[in-house]
Amino acid sequence: QILVVKSDSDITSSADLTGKVLAMQEGSTAEDAWAEFTGTHTDITPSTVNLLSDNVICLTELEQDKADVVLMDSVVAEYYLSTNEEYSNLTILDDVIASEEYAVAAAKNNTELRDQINEALDECVQDGTAAQISEKWFGSDIIFWEE
Repeated sequence: QILVVKSDSDITSSADLTGKVLAMQEGSTAEDAWAEFTGTHTDITPSTVNLLSDNVICLTELEQDKADVVLMDSVVAEYYLSTNEEYSNLTILDDVIASEEYAVAAAKNNTELRDQINEALDECVQDGTAAQISEKWFGSDIIFWEE
């Protein structure tokens, strides 16, 4: 989970959130991450936390100065900012509020399918295909592969 701000924002890190309007998607992992973050960073207190129905609305609120900062998944943020010209004036801060891992699920007893998925993913990572896909859709190689 990361923070998105306007490029000319005075917010440069999570330490600057006190008194600001924070937006995030309701029911998302951003909401969970924020709850955990504020449990350990009690000195950081935004004036308002707006829980909105989706990330596009959150980014629109930021664009329209109805929010100062958006908390969202880094993969989603990278995608939206790299593929939508209307977000060219937004930037992702270096602060990481929380980290997440993604996984592919298969039935516990279906080891053959699990092994085929792992083999295909491993091959994509090894031959550079995963990095190319990541670069195309997220603007950088964000692949972390651990079998």
